[in-house]
Amino acid sequence: AGRHTNRAGIRKMSENSLQNNVLTSLIRKAPPAILSAIKQASARTGVDFAYLVEKAAAESSFRPAVKSATSSASGLFQFIESTWMQMVRDHGAKYG
Repeated sequence: AGRHTNRAGIRKMSENSLQNNVLTSLIRKAPPAILSAIKQASARTGVDFAYLVEKAAAESSFRPAVKSATSSASGLFQFIESTWMQMVRDHGAKYG
């Protein structure tokens, strides 16, 4: 049982190391002002910082002014207009 537990622990450490390397790589690509805004959003909402960084990188390559050519999606996280308006209605008063 000890070996199995040890292997699982090593595997978990390896996964964490890989995740940290990916996050570090993404952070290096993000402009400081964008990274600061993501940190503030994470702190205010409780949403995991790494998750927000990964989504912003995937959705917009950290470009807040980017707009989809095929839909109303725009911004850092590529919200479509109707989803954004629903989020504002549902959570705007709490999070600003």
